Amino acid sequence: MRRTFCAWAAAIGAVALGAHAPVLGSQAPQPSALAPDRAPSLVALLGADPGTYSMTGGSLTRVEGALDVPLLVQADARRGTDRRVRVALAFSGEVRQPWTMQLRVVRVDGAARRGKPVEQSVSGAAGPLREVREFLLEPGQYQTVVALARQADGRHWIGTTVRHPMSVPDLRGGPIAAAPVVLGDGVAAARPDEAGRPFVFGPTRLTPALGNRFKQDGELHFALRVYNWKADDSKKPDLTLEYVFHQQMGGRLRFFNKLKPQALNAATLGASFDGTTRAVATGMSVPLASFPPGEFELSVRILDVRSRASVTQKVRFFVSA
Repeated sequence: MRRTFCAWAAAIGAVALGAHAPVLGSQAPQPSALAPDRAPSLVALLGADPGTYSMTGGSLTRVEGALDVPLLVQADARRGTDRRVRVALAFSGEVRQPWTMQLRVVRVDGAARRGKPVEQSVSGAAGPLREVREFLLEPGQYQTVVALARQADGRHWIGTTVRHPMSVPDLRGGPIAAAPVVLGDGVAAARPDEAGRPFVFGPTRLTPALGNRFKQDGELHFALRVYNWKADDSKKPDLTLEYVFHQQMGGRLRFFNKLKPQALNAATLGASFDGTTRAVATGMSVPLASFPPGEFELSVRILDVRSRASVTQKVRFFVSA
């Protein structure tokens, strides 16, 4: 596994955001999506515990098993205005019925009283769900609540509630910081007009994964951004990234394998690197042929060689035959 992966890294800047990349899907409801007057109220579902429910009228009944819809929530963080951070949230899953979804981002730390929850709604047709929404947030601790309802028959709906904790770092100062690791279904060369868009990492566009389950005969694509590293006189970083895989074995995580550490510095980034942004994006594509079926955790530790400060991001995924 050490020699069979490809890596990519490049500078990223605070480029104004236009429309989302086409690979992420249209942000408008598809022609066969639900009409607004047919969508149920999701207020009760937003307040429910994580899980799947039968929705009849305004009541919820907990259900289990085959009715569950795995919904993956992933985040990409980029510098915004002032100290605020542009947080792009990707919501993905396979939904077999027309659906409607309501999103709520709530601050949960000590500053929660200063702001109100931010909400957005969207509907779509049956099939792969891959939606991206952006929020401009101050650094802090948040919770993303997702209420997804899909039409079973007539007035009968099945609802799913997901709660996703999210830490928004200060990207304009303070200690070294990293955006979450984003898992992808594929990567492609980004077009020039896609610079600065969510899930575009330097020269590479990553398609957020539809789920966190991957086939052994495929690849695991992932990417992240690093901020607030200590620069030299040429404004370049000196970072070492360590990629370690652990496998879930019973109730414990056990070491499985690791990749050769990746250096991001003046020698590897090249003369074209623009260090004035104080940000660098990196990613890898790792073949999964050597991974047995099971659950894994990828841990990415980023060490700032100059300041000796470090930050770690982790993500879970599954491999199947």
